[in-house]
Amino acid sequence: MATTKSENYVIDEMILEDSLVGIYKARHLPTNEEVAIKKIKVGRHGEYTDWAEPAAENEMQMLRKLDHPNVIKLLDSFYTTDSKVAVLVFELMLADLGRLIHCTDNRYSHSHIKSMVYMMVSGLEYIHSSGIMHQDIKPGNIMIDNHGIIKIADFGISIYVDDTCRKLHRLPPAWYRSPEFLLGDRQYGTSTDMWSLGVLIGELINRHIVFPSKSEIEQILMIYRLLGPPTDQTWPEAKSFKHFLQFNDDSFLNNEESFEKKFSKANEQELNLLKSLLVMNPKYRATAKQVLESTYFTSNPPASKPEDIPRSAAPRHRHSRDPFHMNDVNTNDENLPSDYSHLNNDTKRQLFSP
Repeated sequence: MATTKSENYVIDEMILEDSLVGIYKARHLPTNEEVAIKKIKVGRHGEYTDWAEPAAENEMQMLRKLDHPNVIKLLDSFYTTDSKVAVLVFELMLADLGRLIHCTDNRYSHSHIKSMVYMMVSGLEYIHSSGIMHQDIKPGNIMIDNHGIIKIADFGISIYVDDTCRKLHRLPPAWYRSPEFLLGDRQYGTSTDMWSLGVLIGELINRHIVFPSKSEIEQILMIYRLLGPPTDQTWPEAKSFKHFLQFNDDSFLNNEESFEKKFSKANEQELNLLKSLLVMNPKYRATAKQVLESTYFTSNPPASKPEDIPRSAAPRHRHSRDPFHMNDVNTNDENLPSDYSHLNNDTKRQLFSP
């Protein structure tokens, strides 16, 4: 009798699990290599059925085309014999960036941050040059291995740059969505990933959420307070977007923020980097290639070696299944984005209070 692919793997430990997706530490029996297995229940009935199978197929397709040191490597993929579970086999990683950012044992110097930023931008530049938009850049999808190498993961909602449909089965968490995405531009491009990266870098520097909103409107308001609302001079196309939002009462914007105040822990080079990424009009936002060629990476202090990056990780917890991640934020784990469900209640109140 022929051996099915699933019989080549044995699961040693559960990493994350919910009613739809499970991630496990496993071994490939023929080689005894440790791997990570992601199981997606594509045959499950219910509200997530419509996107589960497309997301699984999409991730398989995208990762088969990609091969870069800073992109997660897909080692194998198959369906179970009953076709109800898609199984993706990856190289085993230590943790995601969300668990590292919020582990108080880690002390990140400017050199550590520069090293991590370089690897993230390198991976994203490769993804974009391959004609792909990731669309879900957030701490939980940035992985790090035992050697300090960072890799971009989770391509379930990635699309090709020339795909004009822009149909999403899931929405990325609003905290990392670009202004054009929030305002309803259906012709957005790779610059939407660069905004998400800028927010992630800001979170890495601050060690807390940059825009901890509880609704899309509040998310837009927080962005307006930092950058100012779009105008005919700064972004004339914005007013034609489906969800364009304008606050007629100036009091909503009366506590405007500066980059220096918002990112008080950043040095001058990091502030310049953030100012090039967190730009309202995507036409003027830096590309991954431009960031790699910027003076940020040639200025002092130099980037640390990847193996010198602190890698203590907060405990793993069950992920939320809510793909929208826009419930009212409170101290209940299931109402928080999965990247932060490990935090204790006092820390949650501090991070997520408006």
